[in-house]
Amino acid sequence: MDEELEEANTGEGIIGEYFDLMKEAFSRGFVSKNFEKLGNFVLNRYTDDISEEEIQQVEEILDMYKKNKIGPITVLSVFRNFALRFKDQFVLKQTVFEPFPYDLRPEFDEDRDKNFWKDD
Repeated sequence: MDEELEEANTGEGIIGEYFDLMKEAFSRGFVSKNFEKLGNFVLNRYTDDISEEEIQQVEEILDMYKKNKIGPITVLSVFRNFALRFKDQFVLKQTVFEPFPYDLRPEFDEDRDKNFWKDD
């Protein structure tokens, strides 16, 4: 038993392996090229069912993402809306839409509702 605790404390046991894997998983984030491929996959999935204007808008959104002008949440929201519109359970079940529980998401802009004119 003491040997197992020693392995865990030195990072050599299962607990150490777990934490190493968790650090790796949380450090990855979105890889832009893979995310662009996902965007193109989802767009191709709905091309026959959406208008030319919608296709053009989605392409513009993907282009803004490629240029780092918008974040991945914006792109995901657009694709999630298409999946909801077409009741596409395959897309809706993808973990990319909810990689972790909503309550664990950090605030996007901590000062968004702050009144800078008010004296504290």
